[in-house]
Amino acid sequence: RYYFPPEAFTQNKMTQLSDIWAMGVIIIEMFTGIHPFICQTEEETINKIKKCDIKPFPDYIDEQLKKVLLNMVDVDADKRKNASEILKMEFMQLQVSIENMNDAQSQNEKQQFISQFQQLEIKLNEAQERAKIAEERAKNEEKRRKEVEARLLQMGEGNNVSSSSVKNGQNDIESKSEDLTLVVQLNYQKIAEDLNKPLFGDERMKSQILQQQKDHCIKIAQKYDKREDNEGRLKLINSGIALSLINIFETQDLRTITQPISKAYFVITAPANEEVQQKLSKMNPFAGLVRILGHSDHQIVENSLGSLTNIILGGANSTPSAQYHPQYDEIIACNGISKIFEIFQRNESKFQKSRSAICIGEIDEFMRKDLISYFKFIICDPNDWIRNTVRIALRGLANNTVMNRREIFSNDLLKSITSNIRQPIEGSDERKNEIKLQCEGSCMILYALFYDGQDNEGR
Repeated sequence: RYYFPPEAFTQNKMTQLSDIWAMGVIIIEMFTGIHPFICQTEEETINKIKKCDIKPFPDYIDEQLKKVLLNMVDVDADKRKNASEILKMEFMQLQVSIENMNDAQSQNEKQQFISQFQQLEIKLNEAQERAKIAEERAKNEEKRRKEVEARLLQMGEGNNVSSSSVKNGQNDIESKSEDLTLVVQLNYQKIAEDLNKPLFGDERMKSQILQQQKDHCIKIAQKYDKREDNEGRLKLINSGIALSLINIFETQDLRTITQPISKAYFVITAPANEEVQQKLSKMNPFAGLVRILGHSDHQIVENSLGSLTNIILGGANSTPSAQYHPQYDEIIACNGISKIFEIFQRNESKFQKSRSAICIGEIDEFMRKDLISYFKFIICDPNDWIRNTVRIALRGLANNTVMNRREIFSNDLLKSITSNIRQPIEGSDERKNEIKLQCEGSCMILYALFYDGQDNEGR
């Protein structure tokens, strides 16, 4: 739809001159590295296409060529020249003459171009080498941090150092580690432009573009992974980086999508506040994220599933539990629920199983018997985040339909809850902790069922 001309949206028609418009957009994109009408959302992009609201061309584009390109993307199809007329234009004839020149001057210009290209290639390789050195430096810093942390703990155990001293030392290490993220400087606009570059040219050129995109994503992950920085995440969104990543997920060959690219988007989604989550949701990223759930790389699937979970939970937090999830229609439209449920049924890892269950529990209005059974099992998980999130998901399912509530609130469940709560806390430390988790999980189920709801029969 980004290559549909204005008349496709305003008059629901396409002609041969519509192809001229699409070709003009592609040529502009090849010259500038970015779609001339691209915005953060599809709706905003289409509005710019309808108005022909195009940004000024860079100075390095010839003035006569600018006129040709502006005519090709004119909002009025009748004013566009057809292919034959474009080729007959004086500027185009001049270009043909230049291409046909075979004299010494032409050869010299070619050699100069080749030389400039080789110099640019050398600079690119140097930049890539610097990025690798920075990455290696970050790994060494992390290794040193762990070594110092281990020594501090040994001091605390062997030399009777107070726990508060050890804790303060660990805090100093964490503070220095946090400072390391400040070393990673990002040129947000340049990253967005590079991520938007189409994969064209020979294999060597494609490989360079992919490597450049990968290097950018590694830096994003280094700077934002597990770090609270909503202002920085808004920069990643407002600069177009988040949308560029979604475009890669939607259009690029799955074989060219690597772990750093999927990780870069994942770190944008969390930890994030409500404003960040809403902006991400408005971009409608679900089709792209659902598409890469079919990737052969296990880690890329988990990154995508983690991103989906974070965005879906963000939408659920802004919606009353009795209402549909705000992204329900978008997720249904891309067959998202079925794809996520397939992952849940495959049972390949605890991460995939729990995240897929949470996603479906938040967005699906219909009873999923297997899902509810799994929720009742995993609510006793030692991980606090999983327990609390499952509690919220169970509560949402209980409020959706009577059948869901009956499935959750069965006689077998009542017996299990009673048994868990009555069980004495005895045995090894590991066993005592397991009994406490079972008791806590049972209480969480009761809380999910009865919080802010009237169910006298259940009580």
